[in-house]
Amino acid sequence: MTEGIALIRKYFPSLTPRQEEQLQLLADGLRYWNRQINVISRKDIDHLWEHHLLHSLAPARVHPFPEGTAVADIGTGGGLPGLPLAILLPACRFTLVDSTGKKIRVVDELVHLTGLTNVTTCWSRAETMQGSFDIITGRGVTRLDRFYTLTRHLLAPHGEILYLSGTDQAAAITLPGKELTVTPLTNIFKEPYFEGKAILRLKN
Repeated sequence: MTEGIALIRKYFPSLTPRQEEQLQLLADGLRYWNRQINVISRKDIDHLWEHHLLHSLAPARVHPFPEGTAVADIGTGGGLPGLPLAILLPACRFTLVDSTGKKIRVVDELVHLTGLTNVTTCWSRAETMQGSFDIITGRGVTRLDRFYTLTRHLLAPHGEILYLSGTDQAAAITLPGKELTVTPLTNIFKEPYFEGKAILRLKN
């Protein structure tokens, strides 16, 4: 077992051998493609497992994802958090969206490499997309209130946004009438990296 897989298993002990294999393939693929197209900060790639893959899985620790849940990952970049979540949650359906074509092409390659069958990709701006999703995820794309404005037409009537951001952002968010829950990631993960980071959960 690699060090990276051991880190994920620490918090997700029910990983199957196939999921471990897919996560390893994803990590290797991200390292390869990051040399071609900068989808992850070059100075951060050495911390890929902790800073990116484990971080991306945090929503699965705070929210149920029943079978058939439709998830849109907006501003997915190199497939984060969407691809790690799709590996962990094979019974859910993921649509990974980015406005940059070359990033979507990287995601397509990673989907093929990992053999994921529950992922589709979309080269589009969020505000021009159509569809209805139970959960929308995002990771440091913009402020949550702006993110909500761009994506609210995609939320199902009882849908929710699960947004990975900093704890400091929550105090500046103004969304009157909306229920916002802030979960510090230090409640979930014990590594020092997660201090000051949170999941912002917004109900439609």
